[in-house]
Amino acid sequence: MKYNAEQTKIIKKSLAFAKKLQCTGRGKVSDNAYKKGSNKPPYWAANGIVPSIAEIKKGGVNCVGLINLMRRAIGLKVSVLNPNDKTRFGDTGEWFSYLKKEKRLKEFNISKSYPVGTLLLRNYNPIDYGHVAVIYEENKKGVLFSKLIHSVGWCDGSGKKVVKIDDSVGRSYFCQYNGKNNKGHYTHICLPEDWLLKN
Repeated sequence: MKYNAEQTKIIKKSLAFAKKLQCTGRGKVSDNAYKKGSNKPPYWAANGIVPSIAEIKKGGVNCVGLINLMRRAIGLKVSVLNPNDKTRFGDTGEWFSYLKKEKRLKEFNISKSYPVGTLLLRNYNPIDYGHVAVIYEENKKGVLFSKLIHSVGWCDGSGKKVVKIDDSVGRSYFCQYNGKNNKGHYTHICLPEDWLLKN
């Protein structure tokens, strides 16, 4: 899909907000962080006005907290916060389930190039808890060469668990790659029009 000027502006605004959170740590899971609609770190899974950058940096943000805040920064709701479901608070598994149910997920393909704003996903699992990241800069050579922004929660060689922009998707994709039962970190993608340009 080719994005018009207004759509491109929205995507850029969301990514510009995320960039302001570079070097923000993961923080600790605060009281009531798991409560539905809680405006607490590290998930920030509430709708409405975004907390100040200073408040977010002080509290910390995890990978899902980052995408929750990116949506809120452009006036969107946290999609998984269904008012009829009192248990959801916006973690990786809930985002994955929501997007799958809405038929917005596609299988991750290392031979393709995805546009800026594309969400990369790995579903929740008890080993690494899943992950989400966002294409920050597309490289037409392929997704593995594109830059991405995410909150890193594992040791990736940098020694830091923070919000960061990686020079390549390959850096995190191959962090758990073994070529056999684990083909790579990301399993699915969600295009910008399916998570960042609509509720």
